[in-house]
Amino acid sequence: MTMMITLSLYHLIDSLHDQENVTTIAITAAYLLLCVVIVLTTLVRTLKKPTELYFQSEQLALNGRTIHAKNIKVILIMGYFRPTIGIKPHGKNIVPLHMCFRFAKDEDQGISDLGKWAAQNDVLLVHKRFLRWI
Repeated sequence: MTMMITLSLYHLIDSLHDQENVTTIAITAAYLLLCVVIVLTTLVRTLKKPTELYFQSEQLALNGRTIHAKNIKVILIMGYFRPTIGIKPHGKNIVPLHMCFRFAKDEDQGISDLGKWAAQNDVLLVHKRFLRWI
């Protein structure tokens, strides 16, 4: 990714010196900006603190946010080794980033407890691929 950013930056500077087509300069600048945003997003997600999940009678506490069972459309589990859990609320097409997490340790026990909570609160739990924002 660093190489792509460097080459795009070089191409952008070279295009500015030669005063090439404005469209080429704009496309190169947009591509460079996209690469930088992806790198920064990756760094932020890498450095964020671990997710905290607490089960309560009719709600979940996920990173300090309370999610009521009636507001959850489905709980999705994606993958087998180190599965990713996504909580899709009603009215959303993709899983919001703050509702997507992995268990750091003992994911089998965590998924089992999540399944018990979902069954008690009539929330659908499925093993299925899902979209998430970045």
